[in-house]
Amino acid sequence: MEPFIGTWKMEKSEGFDKIMERLGVDYFTRKMGNMMKPNLIISDLGDGRYNMRSESKFKTSEFSFKLGEQFKEVTPDSREVMSMLTVEDGVLKQEQVGKDKTTYIDRVVYGNELRATVKADELVCVRTYSRGM
Repeated sequence: MEPFIGTWKMEKSEGFDKIMERLGVDYFTRKMGNMMKPNLIISDLGDGRYNMRSESKFKTSEFSFKLGEQFKEVTPDSREVMSMLTVEDGVLKQEQVGKDKTTYIDRVVYGNELRATVKADELVCVRTYSRGM
């Protein structure tokens, strides 16, 4: 988890609107979500617990987790999902199981860049962050 710890500033997002639409997110929330470039803050809380916080002018959301343990999450677009994060071969993998859809998010750090690849069905979104603010 060490490479992921820190503050990450979103630089670009490709394909996010189509993912949100597929997940049933309403038009207004999608448009606001596409305008925002949130900061992602990943913290080590100790005892194997971590916190992930997404901050923007529109909305702030966060959750705490232990790797490999499922938990209830309310996503920034207000969907309730059962979520689980694991690390495999340097990839922070997150699975969000919702009422109708399952979303997969793979986060990888390349130097000072974090790339989050979001998948829902056949749709793919890539969100790129840089370290620091």
